[in-house]
Amino acid sequence: MCNDRLSTGPKFTKKEVDYKDSDDPKVHRCGICQYHLHCPGTDKMKCAIVEGEIYDEDACKLFTIDLIEGALYPEPKSHDR
Repeated sequence: MCNDRLSTGPKFTKKEVDYKDSDDPKVHRCGICQYHLHCPGTDKMKCAIVEGEIYDEDACKLFTIDLIEGALYPEPKSHDR
């Protein structure tokens, strides 16, 4: 249900966008990307353009920084995989 609200069309696969651990998570990571969006009515985050579970400290080649998120959260949020 959340993915339907965040995407208006097909999403990219992780392989297509070279999704992986970020080489420099303070500067380039999903957690500060404009496509990493809050899923309404939950505490979850989803990517609007890449399918599957996305982690804050990972990155892909479609990264576009959200300057406000970058300023508010300069460090990646830690979690267990």
